[in-house]
Formats: sequence, C-alpha cells, structure tokens
Amino acid sequence: MELSHRTKRKIEIGRHYPLGAQATVEGVNFALYSQHAREVYLLLFDTPDGEPTDITPLKHCTRHIWHCFVPELAAGQLYGY
Repeated sequence: MELSHRTKRKIEIGRHYPLGAQATVEGVNFALYSQHAREVYLLLFDTPDGEPTDITPLKHCTRHIWHCFVPELAAGQLYGY
C-alpha cells in the first residue's frame, strides 16, 4: 500500500505524552515513541479488515515521540501506524 496523506479531518499538533491513544471529550491524542523512525503515518479504519479511511503523516516529533491530536474522534476508533 502506498502511504500518502488522505484525510478531510483537521489534524492538530497534539502532545507527546502520555504514550498511546488517549481519548478525551474533544478527540484523541496519539503519541508513539520511535528513536529511529524518519516518518510515521497514522491510519484510521472503520472496520478491522477494511482499507484505511484516513492516512495522516505525523509531522511533529518531540523527544523521539511522534504525536498528533484528532478532534472529534472518539474512543474505540480503529487505528494503526
């Protein structure tokens, strides 16, 4: 699969902590540690066996932690990196 930016969602910088996917009432913060990654993509899915509905490159990295915040996303969202 070719990874290229494909989303209509607003993506914000987010925080580099806590690690993982942290759901809030405003949306979900994603933070992934990788000391050697040169790029990371967040993929959102509607079904476990389907194609990604959104592909977003994480553009912000703080202390080897790639991060972003996706407003209006809810707990239970299927995702991968």
